[in-house]
Amino acid sequence: MVSLAEARQKFFDAKKQVMSGIDPAGVRDERREMATMAELADEYLTNWARKRKKTLRCSDPGDR
Repeated sequence: MVSLAEARQKFFDAKKQVMSGIDPAGVRDERREMATMAELADEYLTNWARKRKKTLRCSDPGDR
C-alpha cells in the first residue's frame, strides 16, 4: 500500500515528466521490457562463452 505522501510525490514526478514531454507510462513499459540480468547472462553464455570455450568445442580429448 502506498501512503498519501508517496502517492502525491509519484503524481508530481509524473506531472513533471509530462510537462517535459515524456510519457511516464511509456517509460514504465520500456523498463518492464528490458532484459533481466539472468536473461543477459544466459544469452552471453549461449551466444558467446560456450562457443569460445575450448573444452566444450573439443569432442576428442586428443584434439587439445
